[in-house]
Amino acid sequence: NGLRLYALRSTDGANLWISPFQVPSVPAVITASRLYIEGIGGIFHALNPRTGTILWSYLVRPKGLGPAPLATGGAVYFSSRYTLSALRAGDGIKIWEYSSGNGISDFALAGSTVCVVSNDLYALNARNGEKLWSFPVEAEKVVAEGNTFYTSSATGKIYAFDA
Repeated sequence: NGLRLYALRSTDGANLWISPFQVPSVPAVITASRLYIEGIGGIFHALNPRTGTILWSYLVRPKGLGPAPLATGGAVYFSSRYTLSALRAGDGIKIWEYSSGNGISDFALAGSTVCVVSNDLYALNARNGEKLWSFPVEAEKVVAEGNTFYTSSATGKIYAFDA
């Protein structure tokens, strides 16, 4: 049925529910009580993963999510083309928003720090979105392990940053 999200029972593949909205081919994240995904039209949704019921929705500007959202510590983090946002996981109320001015290709969370790849590498306070530091490196991906962020440059150098 077009670009719908289907939930299937793992034991026999029976259909449990179908999303009431269309979804592009974008990453989603699931927790015990929420499934977070963007629908067509730039609306970020939180669904009940058992029933498919929409719990809340948030209009994304500009449209189009980047990498997979992250959900932890009562917040969900997601990026549009140029903006990283943090919402309260329970009700979708905006906590903060950070505009990079450049495309966001990836982000990761370690402790209370979010590291954003957007031309340069930026570290933001996960609680309030305040910029903590930046580092000039042409990177596309960042990963977090423990309290350390790792990235590599286009020239093959590997960098590690304390969160």
